[in-house]
Amino acid sequence: MQGYRIGVLTNGTETQQVDKLRRTGLLDAVDVVCTSERIGVQKPDRRAFETLSAELGVESSGCLFVGDSVAHDVEAARAAGMHGLLIDHEAQDGPDMETMVLTALADRRG
Repeated sequence: MQGYRIGVLTNGTETQQVDKLRRTGLLDAVDVVCTSERIGVQKPDRRAFETLSAELGVESSGCLFVGDSVAHDVEAARAAGMHGLLIDHEAQDGPDMETMVLTALADRRG
């Protein structure tokens, strides 16, 4: 996304996540990949989120964290000072993920 830095924070392994991003064609779109294996802490530990924002070079308050777990992603991101957005893969109605993210980003720009 133009004008935004994009990071991935995962409890997965480095090899697994980089391979997944490469296979989906998303690796070049990502600025930072923080795996618990590499950074030494896991979600929901706030230090994982703080490491991500530091590696992105962005204040935590300037980050929108998108995840599919209320506790491990959204609440943990908020506890670290980020804005959290829950993606519910089971939801049948409502906007798609792209629309949700773009709306959240637009709302933040206010």
